[in-house]
Amino acid sequence: MYTHRHADSSDLGDTSHPGFPGAMSIFPRKGGGGRGSSHSSGSKGGGSSSHVQLGSHTGMPSGKTVSAYSAGGGKSFTLGSSSPFSGRLAGGGTRSQVFGNSRYGSGYPYGSYGTYIDDRPLPYVFYPVPIYPNYYGSDTYTNFNETQRPGGNITIAVLRAPSLPNTTEIYRIVGDQLSTSAVLDALVTDCNVQNTTLSPFNASDGTDSWPLPEQIVQWYRASSFGLSLDSYNNTAALPSNMPPSNDSLSPPLSDDTPLPTDLNTTYLSCLNKTIGASVPLVDPPYKPSAAMIVLFVFAGIVILWCAVAAIYNFALACVPLLELMGDLWSAIDHWLWKIRDKHRRRQYSTVEETDWEVGAGS
Repeated sequence: MYTHRHADSSDLGDTSHPGFPGAMSIFPRKGGGGRGSSHSSGSKGGGSSSHVQLGSHTGMPSGKTVSAYSAGGGKSFTLGSSSPFSGRLAGGGTRSQVFGNSRYGSGYPYGSYGTYIDDRPLPYVFYPVPIYPNYYGSDTYTNFNETQRPGGNITIAVLRAPSLPNTTEIYRIVGDQLSTSAVLDALVTDCNVQNTTLSPFNASDGTDSWPLPEQIVQWYRASSFGLSLDSYNNTAALPSNMPPSNDSLSPPLSDDTPLPTDLNTTYLSCLNKTIGASVPLVDPPYKPSAAMIVLFVFAGIVILWCAVAAIYNFALACVPLLELMGDLWSAIDHWLWKIRDKHRRRQYSTVEETDWEVGAGS
């Protein structure tokens, strides 16, 4: 029997959970970063989701980018005036902190006070998914267009795995367009999920919009990305069981409905691990490795040595020219002295002749 257990950022070191490894080590797939991109609804994955700038209306500091498989991290910052949440603290969330659990509002590395999420920081920059009307304050993040919402409009992708035996369950991923596309590409590669189209998600009226809060198996990235199972009905996450205010306690995790016992846990494990590894995060500041630092120092020494050698060789090449200029100057100076000496002698000769003539006439 498969027993559902919640993986969150506090127990990432625990590998005892057989089917839902939020604790498993996360490694990028071979070949580097993800290949998803920001696509219009109804398009399939593809393109690039590396070092994507989120646009000027999100309040992100200039130069910051997001990437699939990014390690995240860096210092938190204040969103700029162009953001709908200007002045709110954002960023700093790391890959190791990306797992929440099945409850909305889980997985915040900081600022997770109370049970509602409307006034919380945005540790991963991406906004929480407005999963249902008036659900834990999620309406705060509902009415934003694709240029205001980091990553674009909220979209879903239905996950099917035709190549895996005994896998009939239907999962869905939900999040901003950039993230859904990037994660779908990773799941196609790593979990043999069938490539599919992205569909818009709008839970504004609470009808006919799957996934529903009670279908969510796992939230990621401070509830800004989710994995759901169509056949799951977690009564503890029903809107009717939501606490009346931010200061009220939500139902304990022990009240969660167990996952169905007939699931292909290997497939679910792959989905969970791959989503946790690939969902886009803000890129960390560039830090050169020790090898790069050594290379830079060595290159600096080589450049300095070449500069000194060039100056020395230039000086050696100039010595004959300087000697020639010295000889020329000496010759000119000697010639000038001769002219001045001749002129002085002429002056003295003129005075003596004049004196003699005067004396002769007396």
